[in-house]
Amino acid sequence: MRRRRSSRSPTSAWSAICSRCCRNWKRNSTERTRHWSSVQAHHAPCEPSGEAQVMLQRLSSPVHVNSGSRTFLMKRTFAVVAVVMAGVWSLGLAPSHANPAAAPAAAGALKGKAAFEANCAACHQATGKGLPGAFPPLAGSDWLKGKKPSQVAEVVLKGLHGPVVVNGVTYNNVMPPQSGINDADIAAIVTYVLNQWGNPGGSISADEVKALRGKPR
Repeated sequence: MRRRRSSRSPTSAWSAICSRCCRNWKRNSTERTRHWSSVQAHHAPCEPSGEAQVMLQRLSSPVHVNSGSRTFLMKRTFAVVAVVMAGVWSLGLAPSHANPAAAPAAAGALKGKAAFEANCAACHQATGKGLPGAFPPLAGSDWLKGKKPSQVAEVVLKGLHGPVVVNGVTYNNVMPPQSGINDADIAAIVTYVLNQWGNPGGSISADEVKALRGKPR
C-alpha cells in the first residue's frame, strides 16, 4: 500500500528535507525533536525564502516506489544540490561574470602609478598637485585637456622650457628630457596621468612612444 502523506506539512523546507533524510523512522518523538532542533539551529542563518524555497521544495520532493507490500522512500539526488544552491542564492554568493578587460587595465594602472612615482613625483608630487610657483599641477590640468597623448609623451621624452600657463597660473621652469625612461614606462606614465585626477583620459602605446623617440621635434 502507498503510504499516506501526513496532512501536517512542515513550515520550513529545511524541516521537510531533514525528515526525509532521517534513516530511522521509528525513533521516538523526543529524539526527532532534538535532532530537528540541532539541524534548524545549523541552517537557520541561510534558510531560503520566496522563489528559492519553492524551488527547494520541488526538487527535494520524494519519489515513492511500490515493491510488493513494502514502500521504499527514494530521495532525489537533486535534493542535496538544491540545499547547496539555495544556500548560495540566499547568501548572495552566486558567481559573477568578470569583465575580461578589467584585469589588464588594473595591471596597467598599477604599472603607470609605480613608474610615475619613481620618475615624476619628486616635482609633480604623488598627488599630481605639483609645487606652487615651481612645478605645475597635473591633477585637473587644463593644459593637459588641450593636448593629445602623443604631445604629452613628447614633452616627457624631450623636455619643456619657457613659460607655461596651467589653470591660470604661469610657471617658468625647465623640465629636463626623460629620454632615459624606456618606451613602455613612458607610455604607462602618460596613460596613467591622463586618466587620473579628473583629467580627460586617453592612452598611448610603447610603439607610439618609440616612434616619437626617433622623430625630430
